[in-house]
Amino acid sequence: MRQGAEANEIVSGNITYSGIAVEAVKVDNPLQLLNPAAPPEYGSPEDNVVLDPINGKVSGLNIFSIQF
Repeated sequence: MRQGAEANEIVSGNITYSGIAVEAVKVDNPLQLLNPAAPPEYGSPEDNVVLDPINGKVSGLNIFSIQF
């Protein structure tokens, strides 16, 4: 895993796994991901949303994604 990886990312070689499922596996207390007053180490809610490229509004959730 590379240094500085986001809370919702796992990097293995040239492949990056990210999303809500990855973040839930990495944190000590996954219920804190639902807490709006959670400490910063649990990441930002905006890290796991999909934005509409036209208007920039949230159009979905990133449950799990793989980037090459």
